[in-house]
Amino acid sequence: MTLGTHGAVGAAIVGSAVVHPAIALLLAFFSHFVLDALPHYDYKILSLDKLAEKNGVVKMLGGKLFYFDLLRIGFDGLVGLVLAWFVWQVAGAEVGLLWVLLGAVLGMLPDFLQFLYGKIGTGPLAIIQWFHNRTHTKYKLADKFELGVISQATLIIFVFIGLAMI
Repeated sequence: MTLGTHGAVGAAIVGSAVVHPAIALLLAFFSHFVLDALPHYDYKILSLDKLAEKNGVVKMLGGKLFYFDLLRIGFDGLVGLVLAWFVWQVAGAEVGLLWVLLGAVLGMLPDFLQFLYGKIGTGPLAIIQWFHNRTHTKYKLADKFELGVISQATLIIFVFIGLAMI
């Protein structure tokens, strides 16, 4: 899933005010793994070390590709925050904007930790990386950009409607 989708869903969970905001923040974080279990489109991270990846290790190379990936990931994260703001505005969330934005950030956080693990590669991040890999679907819509965008937009809409009905 893209960060925009993870951010929008995390924000919607917190903004729905179905449970206490602190519990909603935990749900926003764990929603990331649930969403990644679904078949979906991910854009390619160009600075991944392909040799390390074949051995099941996430390792990032440096250089221009790394900075290009950083820009793309940053833009994608910004989309997630904009969608969170949109959720807060349209849904009339009963919690403050800061809570909703925090829900978006926590919804996106596992991918950032995965990216960080690719640079550091040890410590507690290894446990999160292991869990992330275990829950992530093996079926990807790799070369199906249009289907990926449509399916993720549809998913966001269904989550918004579902949470609004609660």
